[in-house]
Amino acid sequence: MRSETIIPIFFLSLAIYFLYLAFQLPSTPWVTVGPQVWPAILLVGIIFSCVGIIYSNIVKKEYVIPEKIDRERLIRLIGTSVFIFSYIALIDIIGFIFDTLILSSIYLYFMRVKLWVSVILGILFTIFALLLFSVVLTALLPRGQGIFYDLTSYILSIFGR
Repeated sequence: MRSETIIPIFFLSLAIYFLYLAFQLPSTPWVTVGPQVWPAILLVGIIFSCVGIIYSNIVKKEYVIPEKIDRERLIRLIGTSVFIFSYIALIDIIGFIFDTLILSSIYLYFMRVKLWVSVILGILFTIFALLLFSVVLTALLPRGQGIFYDLTSYILSIFGR
């Protein structure tokens, strides 16, 4: 069996296991869409994707050979990984709002979007994410430490949070 088939089988088994765990989560009566729904939707999508890949590899015998990554794509791949890890590392220190605002703007500029467009899109994305998570879903977001905590608390007080 080739690695093009072994890897999807591995991810298929992981997705089935985590889908089982998602259905074991307790339901909350005050929320229409409970905590098990979104993971279940994502995991069912992963299961269908893996089944499609396995079908394509075993039955159709169509193997996709990926092209080599050139230098520019490699830099973007490494840069994206650095931004993701930076976002994770800084979210507790500077809070969700400032972390999302600063790093999304820098990341868009890194992906060759004009500076003023990346700043405007970063602001719009931050406002959208703040409204979605804090106001609509009433999720508690990391507020940061020190001055960032005070600023985030002031911003969230505008929305009644």
